[in-house]
Amino acid sequence: DQCSTTELPRLLTDKKVRSWKTIEHNYYIIFLISASIYSQKLYNSIMKATTKQDNVLIFGGSFDPVHSAHIALLKQAIKQIKPKYSYVIPTYLSPFKKSHSIDPKHRIKMAKLVFNKISKTIIVDDIEIKNNKKTYAYQNLKYLQKKHTNAKFFLLVGSDCVDTLPKWKNFAYLKQNIIFLIGKREGFKLKKNLPFNYEVLKGNFPKISSTGVREN
Repeated sequence: DQCSTTELPRLLTDKKVRSWKTIEHNYYIIFLISASIYSQKLYNSIMKATTKQDNVLIFGGSFDPVHSAHIALLKQAIKQIKPKYSYVIPTYLSPFKKSHSIDPKHRIKMAKLVFNKISKTIIVDDIEIKNNKKTYAYQNLKYLQKKHTNAKFFLLVGSDCVDTLPKWKNFAYLKQNIIFLIGKREGFKLKKNLPFNYEVLKGNFPKISSTGVREN
C-alpha cells in the first residue's frame, strides 16, 4: 500500500524518534559501563590507600661468610621497622665482584643456620642461587612485589655502600619503589639529605668485612 502525502511526515518523524531513542539507549549503556569501571577503579584505589601496608625487609649480600655486623644490622632493622617478612637473599655473584670464595650452596646453608635463629619473620630466599647468574637488586624487588602486592619495601644497607647506590642497575626503579634502611658503620660517615627515601637505623655498627673475616 502506498502512503498518503499526509502520513509521510508522521512516518519520517516516527523513524527519527526511534533512531534517537536507539542512540540515547546506546549512550546510556556506555555511560553505565563507564561508571561501573570508574567506580571499581575508585574503590580499588580507596581500598589500597586505606588498607594498612605490611613492611617487607630485604637484606641482600654475598654473606661470604656471614659475620657479626650482618647479624647486628638485621636485628636492629627488625626491631626498628617491625617487618612482617624479612627476606635475606644471598647473591649468586655480587654485581661488584668477579668471583666468590665460598660456594653459593654452602652460603645458603650458612645463612639459614645463622639468620633463622634471629626471628620467625626471616625467610632466607635462594632465588639468586636458583637463577645461577648475577642478579640485581631491582630484579629481586620485582620478584617480591609479585608476592606482596600491598607492601612497603625496605632495603637494608650499610653506610659503606651509600655512595655507590646511584651506580646500581636500574637505580631509578629502586628509588621509586623502596625505602633504603641504612646502618651507620664505623669509618663511613653518612651524609645528610640524601636524594632518595631512606631511614637510618639507631646505633652504630662495627667495621667488619667478610674479606677480613676470611683472612683472619
